[in-house]
Amino acid sequence: FDVIYSQSLFERLYKELPASKKVMLRKQFRMHPQIGRLVSRLFYPEGLQHGLPEDALANTSGVYDGYHLAWVNVPFEAGGESRRYVNEAEAKAVIKLVKQLVKDAKNIGNISIITFYAEQLNYLKKQLQNHGLEKQVAVGTVDAFQGKESDIVILSTVRSNDFKQESRALGFLRSPNRLNVAISRARSLLIVVGDVKTLRKSKMFNDVYEYIEECGYVDEHRR
Repeated sequence: FDVIYSQSLFERLYKELPASKKVMLRKQFRMHPQIGRLVSRLFYPEGLQHGLPEDALANTSGVYDGYHLAWVNVPFEAGGESRRYVNEAEAKAVIKLVKQLVKDAKNIGNISIITFYAEQLNYLKKQLQNHGLEKQVAVGTVDAFQGKESDIVILSTVRSNDFKQESRALGFLRSPNRLNVAISRARSLLIVVGDVKTLRKSKMFNDVYEYIEECGYVDEHRR
């Protein structure tokens, strides 16, 4: 079961087809190069080319000094995850972000919130409704968002705990396929919302954090 679902159907087909029947696309036009270079660094060691210039898809949202990548840290001390994989503190940070972004809704394009867990998705939907924001954003799981894109993507990672072992701390967030989808949906601005200490137990998430620290904006959620 784990072997079957560790790879997507597309990935299995690609590996099984003869070389004469397949080609790997090397140039992407979906996202700003700053986001594209993160995706390339993590998942395409042979390198992706970026078809858009650096001044395309400007971040005109008024947040994060115009950077195209941001990480909002919501530490375990703020509340952490529940057993049902709901992170209320993280949801509050997401709602705060959405409120800030929609002030300039005419200029920033569409906003989407994606999360790895259906339980967090349902909780976010309720919170958006409570704040009258449900019509301002699209919401979905990472799996359901495959093949889609959005100008601004807020990624709610959920996992925030004090487990020492990576497998217990992150669960299926360790899946490279899911993380690849999650960080490659944004065109202009990707905002990762999550507990830095928990997520950096994974080398992949550590690489994401270090890249954003180097090339983007790191912020702390303030209650």
